[in-house]
Formats: sequence, C-alpha cells, structure tokens
Amino acid sequence: MITFLSLLYEMSLATDTRSLSSSCFANADANVLSRRIRLVDDYIKKNYMRDLTLREVAELANMSEGAFSRFFSQHTGRSFTEYLIDIRIGMVTRMLIDSNKTVAEICFEYGYNNISNFNRIFKKKKGRTPHEFREMYCKKKTIV
Repeated sequence: MITFLSLLYEMSLATDTRSLSSSCFANADANVLSRRIRLVDDYIKKNYMRDLTLREVAELANMSEGAFSRFFSQHTGRSFTEYLIDIRIGMVTRMLIDSNKTVAEICFEYGYNNISNFNRIFKKKKGRTPHEFREMYCKKKTIV
C-alpha cells in the first residue's frame, strides 16, 4: 500500500504528462449536462405560471433535489428559485406594459399567490412597485 501511495505521489509531481483521452471524449459529458439544462429550461418556460417545485424539476432531470440544486446553480449562475422569479418578472413586466389588466390580475395569472409577496419581489428586481413601473412606462409613451 505504501508503494502504491508513493507511486501516486510521484505521478502528481510529474511535469511531463499527456492526456489519456481526446478532447472529444471530455466534451461528451458537457453535452449531456447541457441537454439536461435545456430540458429543464424548456419545462420551466412552459410551466412558469404554475406553482413549480424544486422536487418536480429535479425529478424531471432524474436527480435528487440537492444534486439538482447544485447542478442548476453551477450551470445557470442562479438558484432554481431565482431563475423562476426572473422568468416570471420578465413576463409580468411585458404584461404591465402591453395590457390593461390590473396588477392583481397579472400577479395571480403569472404564478404568484400573494400580492404583497409579488410586490416585494417585483420592487427588489425592478427598483419600483408594479404600479409605479406601469405609470413610469405609460408617461414615456407618446401617441401620434
């Protein structure tokens, strides 16, 4: 055992090394992972109006919740919850500009069950409340 560990130590110090596999082989895992992310991303974008859970999306990716959470964060730079919020807020922003629906109607339509929570999240992301955002945008519109 000591000889084996000594050999491993000697190998770790070596500077004249070469790869045992090609770069194509190394990229095979990246393609599988990106395919998994694309699958999850498509699912989130089709179902963001529903109450999506980490468990549901982790099962879709065939991963445990903890493993999926780490995997998703490493590949997107955001947690699953942050990613879902960003998608929802983006759609809500578009609806505030393009429709005459009330803020409450838009809130419930886009997956939020609590208007005060929705207002807090929107203000954190956009720097103003949904009502202030709509008013600010409408003032900039000019009708010719």
